[in-house]
Amino acid sequence: MNNPDARLDRDFRTADATGSFEPRLIDLMTKVRRRLLLVDSATGSCWGLFAALLTALLAMWLDLVWELPPLARAASWGCASVVFVAAFARQMARTWQSIQARRIARQIDSASGFQGEWLNGFEFAALRGAVNEQTNAAHNVSSDPLTTGLATMAVERAGRLSECVQRNAVISRQPAVIAARALATGIALVALLAFICPTLARSQWQRFAQPWDDTPPYTPYKITVEPGDTEVVYGQGLEVRVTVDGPVARDVHLMLTTRGQTEKVPMFPETNGTWRTQLSRLTEETTYLARVDRARSSSFHIRIITTPTIDDVQFVVTPPKYTHEQPTMGSLPKSGLIGLAGTVVRVTARSNRPLSLGEIRLTSDAHVQSVQLRPTQPGDSSVVGEFAIAQSAKFDLHLTDTDGQASQEPFVGSITLLIDQRPLVRILEPKAQSLATPTTTLPIILDAEDDFGLSSVELYRSLNDSRPISNSLPVPEPSPRRFHDQQYLPLARYGLQPGDEIKLFARVVDNEPNNPKGAESTVVTVRIISQADFEKMLRIREGLEVLVSKYQQAERRLESLADEIAKIQKELENADPDSPLADELRERLEKLAKEMQEEAEAIANAADHDLPYDIDQNLKQKLKDLAEKLKQAGDELQKLTKKSDDKSELNNEAIQRQLEKMAMHLAEQKEQFNQEATDPLNLLAMVYPLMEDQARFTSLVLWQIDLAERLAAYKGIEQSEEPAAKARLRDLQDEQRRLREELEKLLDDIENHVQQLPEDEQFDKLRDTATQFALEVRNSGAIEEMVSAESELTAFRGAAAHLNAQEAAEILKSFLSKCQGMGGEGGTCLAFNPSLSDCLGNTIEQLLAEAGLSMGSGAGQGMGSGGRGGFSMRSGNRNVGLYGGMEMLGGKANSGRGFGTSGKVASGKSGSNDTSADSESVSAPWRRSASTANSGSLPSQYRRRVNQYFHRVATELEQAGK
Repeated sequence: MNNPDARLDRDFRTADATGSFEPRLIDLMTKVRRRLLLVDSATGSCWGLFAALLTALLAMWLDLVWELPPLARAASWGCASVVFVAAFARQMARTWQSIQARRIARQIDSASGFQGEWLNGFEFAALRGAVNEQTNAAHNVSSDPLTTGLATMAVERAGRLSECVQRNAVISRQPAVIAARALATGIALVALLAFICPTLARSQWQRFAQPWDDTPPYTPYKITVEPGDTEVVYGQGLEVRVTVDGPVARDVHLMLTTRGQTEKVPMFPETNGTWRTQLSRLTEETTYLARVDRARSSSFHIRIITTPTIDDVQFVVTPPKYTHEQPTMGSLPKSGLIGLAGTVVRVTARSNRPLSLGEIRLTSDAHVQSVQLRPTQPGDSSVVGEFAIAQSAKFDLHLTDTDGQASQEPFVGSITLLIDQRPLVRILEPKAQSLATPTTTLPIILDAEDDFGLSSVELYRSLNDSRPISNSLPVPEPSPRRFHDQQYLPLARYGLQPGDEIKLFARVVDNEPNNPKGAESTVVTVRIISQADFEKMLRIREGLEVLVSKYQQAERRLESLADEIAKIQKELENADPDSPLADELRERLEKLAKEMQEEAEAIANAADHDLPYDIDQNLKQKLKDLAEKLKQAGDELQKLTKKSDDKSELNNEAIQRQLEKMAMHLAEQKEQFNQEATDPLNLLAMVYPLMEDQARFTSLVLWQIDLAERLAAYKGIEQSEEPAAKARLRDLQDEQRRLREELEKLLDDIENHVQQLPEDEQFDKLRDTATQFALEVRNSGAIEEMVSAESELTAFRGAAAHLNAQEAAEILKSFLSKCQGMGGEGGTCLAFNPSLSDCLGNTIEQLLAEAGLSMGSGAGQGMGSGGRGGFSMRSGNRNVGLYGGMEMLGGKANSGRGFGTSGKVASGKSGSNDTSADSESVSAPWRRSASTANSGSLPSQYRRRVNQYFHRVATELEQAGK
């Protein structure tokens, strides 16, 4: 060790342990150390007590200034203890550093005036003891006899000097005396303060000796509070008097503490230093004290002798079992209790007093029912009882405590009897009026709901007004509130003929056990029509979409085959090229070859199915060519998979080459077909809507002209009063309104069709012409004139209505040339595509004629009937369901591929009688089985209102459809 003091101290301990140290030196060193510890311990204790006393006095002074809380007063003793320990520990830490052997040796040598003789002897003695324990080499000590002899003489000299040492001179007791004097002075000052101010000292001592007691701080006032601790009957008041002796009090008030909330109550002076106040309607345990200026009295308690109060009422409402609803619990809702007949209500009332009885009185129109509530155990502060809801009523709750005191204010509320509403059932598909082919699969989608649950659902159907046959549908358990189901009716099984009629309706019954209620849907009528009529009506409804779908279907078939080839190629890439073809891949190739042949047959069937359009006659050869090439590819692939003699030719590499060649061939055929057929038809589909809008506008103009001419019969008749004339004017007003709505819808359609045009410069002129046309018609004033004509017709002023209608007709007539310009620009866009212009022929006129927009067939005929140039032919059958399949799209007549409410063509492969496959194509938008709807946490009364609302809406929609 490098520290000499520490080394000397270690050598001293070693020598002392081995007994080789000079005994007189050891004895002196031990006595000096003991005296040092004693003096320093006394010094540390006195200074610690003095610091603790100062800490306690400081806390008491702070309490006089701020009135410390009990926790702070209790903590002050802990602080004083910490200060004492800290002062004592500090003194002992210094002592610990002073008791090392070298320091004590130096102090002995210095205090005795030995001028180093005693210190040298002590060090030689310690060194000699260490040498005896270790080798001379470890301490680097020489074994020279002269050195050893001199060291021995020094040790003996130190031993003789030890007898002359005075311990009092080495260790002075003065530090302990100073600390004791300081402590005594502090205690004397405290005693003197207690003697001078005994009341202050006694008060502060009590506050700190018992910090948790309510001892008020020192005050020069003597405060007497009456009545002190007392009892008050619940709801009564209390008079409090405070007498103040001492200096004149300027402000006296009471501090009331209730449930942790403190309230200041002023007091009013009387004679002889007395102050008074009145506390009214005390209902809760209260603590109070009097405060005089900054002083206060002790705290006093007011105990309430109370009658029972209704602190809390909880309800557990258990609905009838058939509702499958969970019980609800909680306080009374703002709307009161609501439940079905038979709902059990369990009531728990809690009071601040031990209760013996509770009573609920149910009051209806002329009947009063009493329900008793009992405590769960004697002396309990809550009572429990239950009753069943039978009718709407008012109720009030009273409590009685164990002393026979009744609660003063009852708990009141209301009970509302909830009525289990009738269920609701609707047939969503087919529509109320529908048409279907004899071989289609008819989707039947029904939706039923009830406010609490359905027990049975039945579907009725009849043929040609025969007795309806019932078919029960499985209803899951527990009874669902919402039931949605989809059935399929394969009409091909029944041998139906065009003209037959199928009628459908549904019936549901709710799950109320005592009085089940049922409901039935409106009757759906499905008339069977021929395939030719179906296709004609579909073309009228969908127009160009049927034509485009015929060729797009072939394109999708090619894409499907290309995807399958790509999947097989990807699997072959990861296989060994020289390995034989796996059996699984062989089967997939055989299946692919079969699919190619089936798709070729489907495309050929579509080509043979003629549409009454010139463009179809010119393009169907493309379908036939595509079908022939696809059939050849399928035959080649089928031959390849049947080469079983030479296995080497069927390795993975050979198949991969063949598939690459086939994929390239299909891609070329697809690209060629797109250029020659699909792309021209897509271009036609983009432009045709605006050309159709042109024909619609022309028809609307002629309609308005016709209406104005018929209104000419009222020239000079300012006001019509005859009932027959009024009836006709009302009809004409309705016709003018429908014509205006059709015009506004036409302008909206033009703007929408313009937005759907592609961003290509060849369409820019068409886009600008159509946009400008729609804007000018809107700003022309024609619509305003129509509105004015409607208003005049409503007021039965025929002459004014004629003038407005004629003005509207003239305005619209001035736009006919611009409208024809818009159609002309559409024809110019079609001319940009040579393939389309070569095969278009009279397709535009044929499409317009089929839609009822041909000028020759509908423009000037029947204008008074409301049939208006084809508007009813295209839009009038939108509310009629249309179901069937079209062979031109690759579907067999008995495949059941259908057209739902939207009328969109459902795709499918040929030659399938699988009902499930058919149902997929028909039912995609609604594909889900019978299920329940999550009613969530919506309260029952609101669910009932929502059900009533939707029931009314559904009824109105069904009536409107009729």
